[in-house]
Formats: sequence, structure tokens, C-alpha cells
Amino acid sequence: DNTIIVVTSDHGEEFLEHGFLRHGYQLFEETIRVPLIIKTPPELKNVGRYDAPVELVDVTPSILDFLAIEADSLEFDGCVLPPRENGDPGPGEIMAFGMTRFRRQDLAYLIIDDKKLIYNPGTKHHMLFDLAEDPTETAGRRAEETPVGRAMIQDIQRLIEALSKMSLAGTASGEIDPKLREQLKSLGYTH
Repeated sequence: DNTIIVVTSDHGEEFLEHGFLRHGYQLFEETIRVPLIIKTPPELKNVGRYDAPVELVDVTPSILDFLAIEADSLEFDGCVLPPRENGDPGPGEIMAFGMTRFRRQDLAYLIIDDKKLIYNPGTKHHMLFDLAEDPTETAGRRAEETPVGRAMIQDIQRLIEALSKMSLAGTASGEIDPKLREQLKSLGYTH
């Protein structure tokens, strides 16, 4: 009763839903959507059920918050779950981003609300999905066909560029440039 228990996974598995077995090849929902269950002792803040997507980077700050440990000085990425304690998030408040590499080829995804963009930075190929209308991601369309898709292409390109710069800056000095950190924060990727 006095233990915080977290149940999650770092990835899902694909069973030929999009032509592959296992994981790491694609960024469809069966691979990136994983359970996250946090059980807290009764005396700690209990958030209840939250159905909006979150990122695993949010787990550590949330646990520290449950324990009333100030995490700001520890410079964790992520935020305390749920992002809005007074109910469901508003439009534009749900965002998730990730990347994978398979056969020397990067793939990235960006989810904003119920729209999901899968993007190949090398070839610039992209597909936009409406997860509310197409949860199995079978009816993707070219992102540039819609204003939302065009904006998401720009957002994902900025995120990828920022991560690339952060990786280069981190290998050179071990520190992240303050301007780069602020850019990532403005995109909602760090806090």
C-alpha cells in the first residue's frame, strides 16, 4: 500500500498489421502506443484515468511530483501527468514525438491531438493520419494536402533539426546550448 507501481513498455509489437513482424521498423500505433499504469498509495495525489496520449519521458517527473520532490532543478525533460489536472486537454495540447532507425534510415512521428504524421527525413516522404477516424492507420494521405499537415511537416522538421543540433552539441561539450534548449521548449518537447 505504500509503494508506487509503474507498469509500461518501451514499445509495442507489430503482427503484420502494416506488413512487418516485431518492432523497430515502423512507427504505427501498434508499435508506439503502449500501456502506462501508475498505482500510487492512497495518501498521494491520484490522477485517475487519463485517455490522452502522453510520453514515457513524463513518468519520472510525475513520480517525483507524487513524492513532492522538486524536479525543476534536476532538469528532467517531460512534464507531470496529466498535463491538465482539471480534465481533458484542450486543442493543440496533446503532442508526442519520436524517432527510430532501421537499416540506416530514420523515421519520425509527430502526434498533435488526433492527427499523426509519419515522416522520413532522408526522403522527405510523409503520411498524415487522422487517428480519430482511422485508428488502424490504413487511410493515410499526403500531409501537404491539408493546412494541418503542412504545419506538422514544419514542426517535425524543426524537432528533427533541433535534436540533431542537440546531439552534436552534446557530443562536443556535454552541454546543450541555451538557445537550442529554448527552441526545444518552444516546440513543447522539453520543459
